[in-house]
Amino acid sequence: MNLTSSPKRLFLIDGLGASLTTFCVGVLMVIWQAYIGLPTHLLQILGGIALIFAIYSLACYRWLTRGWGPFLRIIALANVSYLLLTWSLVFIHRTTLQPFAWVYFTGETLIVLGLIWMEWKVSHSSDAQKAG
Repeated sequence: MNLTSSPKRLFLIDGLGASLTTFCVGVLMVIWQAYIGLPTHLLQILGGIALIFAIYSLACYRWLTRGWGPFLRIIALANVSYLLLTWSLVFIHRTTLQPFAWVYFTGETLIVLGLIWMEWKVSHSSDAQKAG
């Protein structure tokens, strides 16, 4: 799949990923909080932020028809902010975090970093900038 020639697909990938994060962090981890070690209200906040990102990305996927670049940069920067917030919370609660949480947040970070890189790269490509 060549995302450079179809930047719209990045919004779909981001939106579906954010939806999955919403469910995993905002629902499953809340239910199994004892196995996570991060306070429930923080998991709900992270899940809520992911939900906002999912709505944004899926709306861009659905309604944008041109000029993807600035919108991809917005979600890329939002994803960076989400990772910074997540790792700030992980660091603050490192003494209570359970092994599963470390594995999950590390894996999520690796995936999101790859997505951020692709979004940033594609947002600066000529295909993302041109109309139509």
